[in-house]
Amino acid sequence: MKDSDKNKRQILLMILCMMVMAGFFVFFSERNSTQVSAPLLSKDERLPGGSKSTWDCVYFGEYPKNEVPQNEALDKAEWINDETAIDGKRYKRVKTEKDYRYFIYEPLRWRIIEKNNDQAVLLADQIIDSAPYNHEAVDVNWENCDLRVFIHEEIYENAFTDKEKQSIINTQLSNLDNYYFGTDCGEDTRDYIYILSEEDIFYSDKAAAHGFSRSDGVADLARRFRPTAYAIARGAWASRSGSTEGLGYWNLRTNGYSASNAVYVSDIGAVYNRGSYVNCLDAGVLPAMTIDLKTAELADAGKVSSDELYVETSAGSDKTADYLDHSPANNGTCSEPVIEKEGSSSSGYKTLWDCVYFGQYPTAEIMKTLKDPVEEYAIPEGGIIVDEQLHDALNNAVWENDETVIDDTRYRRIKSEIMKDEPQYYRWTDTDSYHYFRYEPLKWRIIEINGNELMLMSDKLLDCVPYNRVSEDVSWQDCYLRKFLNDEFYDHAFSDEEKEAIIEKQIENNPNRSYKTDCGSTTADKVFVLSSEEVFMDTKATRHGFYPYTGVDDPAKRFRPTMYAMARGTWYSPVETYRGNGFWFMRTNGYSKSSVTYICDMGYIYDHGTDVSCADSGILPVICVDSSKVEFTYADKASSLDILKD
Repeated sequence: MKDSDKNKRQILLMILCMMVMAGFFVFFSERNSTQVSAPLLSKDERLPGGSKSTWDCVYFGEYPKNEVPQNEALDKAEWINDETAIDGKRYKRVKTEKDYRYFIYEPLRWRIIEKNNDQAVLLADQIIDSAPYNHEAVDVNWENCDLRVFIHEEIYENAFTDKEKQSIINTQLSNLDNYYFGTDCGEDTRDYIYILSEEDIFYSDKAAAHGFSRSDGVADLARRFRPTAYAIARGAWASRSGSTEGLGYWNLRTNGYSASNAVYVSDIGAVYNRGSYVNCLDAGVLPAMTIDLKTAELADAGKVSSDELYVETSAGSDKTADYLDHSPANNGTCSEPVIEKEGSSSSGYKTLWDCVYFGQYPTAEIMKTLKDPVEEYAIPEGGIIVDEQLHDALNNAVWENDETVIDDTRYRRIKSEIMKDEPQYYRWTDTDSYHYFRYEPLKWRIIEINGNELMLMSDKLLDCVPYNRVSEDVSWQDCYLRKFLNDEFYDHAFSDEEKEAIIEKQIENNPNRSYKTDCGSTTADKVFVLSSEEVFMDTKATRHGFYPYTGVDDPAKRFRPTMYAMARGTWYSPVETYRGNGFWFMRTNGYSKSSVTYICDMGYIYDHGTDVSCADSGILPVICVDSSKVEFTYADKASSLDILKD
């Protein structure tokens, strides 16, 4: 071979090598900055919501995840702030009642939920820890809550090296008001690590781009996350239900219906906009952050799809017989609820109930001059009576146990222990003045007929007491609400003659159907509240006039509080379509024995529940009456659409 040819060949080889090396560096440069992509959405009709989301994933940082067996090396290791390192591996310990449990630091896997040029928003692929939004049940928002401090001091400081921290961007966060309730969520903040907001996971274009459903009520697979073994050891709740077994729930940084509540996402992937108390101890922590792709050293972690956590159940397993396919019982004078198709209703149906008057309870407020203790839209028809002369008489009356009688009419007086001037609550401007309420006939809807026995459900939310005065594990048989209804309410609402007609009923307290929570023994009650199966997912619900299927805001479940109930503390909704509605407890426990299920202002069941000590729910009493022992005064029919006309 000639030297010139040899030189040419060497030059060509050098050029080729340079091109390969250049391509190599371009590849890795591109891999860091452009090879990760935004979520991909595709149609899949077999899934809830009809679509599937797929995310690119990366490894970045480390955090305790899986448990390791106890061993002598860990038992004898030197621990500083419950951390140690052995042979280059980091460990975290969690104290139990008897000893310690050990967990190993492992690479954190993140989903890319947003990509903007050289920046990406990362969301943890699992719930990695558990901590309350705030340790005290007080009004608090993201700006000043304990969780914000925790994820910066615990997760940010321990999960990332100094070099990794340089790639994490101090992100400007918008803390918008609650989507439905308008609750102020505080000032915007800047955070290196944070949790998502309502805007990030439903209703907005941003949420859709992140791979989430726009609907809060959809059991969205994309919003389902599983806690790690470490998170569970730290207190994170995990479902025991078949279709969501092992999944947890996680807080958002958005406040709920009040500033003492935080919105959360349940194990089924539904957004609970009303929220739960900020001091709830078993919520999972699902962190997010924004990183600089040019500088972050990421390891490829494959892809994850929303359908990976989907457990298909038998078709129609959550449904009962056809909603219209039942024959209402009657006793010749009145009948059970009648259900008709109605296209204008969110459920597609309307319910008509026969109604009766029975008993009396404080309802309308007597005022000397017209005031506005609640927003005008929340004032029930006839809820305020302006009568200067009567008000003066009540001021000067002789009261016994805060009750008096004037001209054969009963009255009750109450005053507030605290001044309260908050949106969506009765405004108490002082703690000295009494407010006066007149006893009026109670209107009841007939929801069930068994011969002469009528089951009656109140037409309004009549009072406000917590399910239980203390936040603890408690079921219907031992809760404060049961005692209140069967003692105080029963004694004040009914005459001796009426009490003779009220039947002491054997009440079954079956486990929560979604979470299998034990709800206690059968009880004998004269006054009670409905169970979840009596308003949802059962033929009993259909019989009572309620829409029994999932995912619907049912007008038949919407109720408004009386003026007295609001003065006693019942919250009322500011949401345009549901303005003035309250929410009401059922007697079924929620996901735990320290929570209780309820129906929200929209008529949607929150079977995950809220803390049993929640103090601003309306009370919807139910009684069973022997119609042969009393002569009813019949009232106008009630319609599930009546509340929409106000």
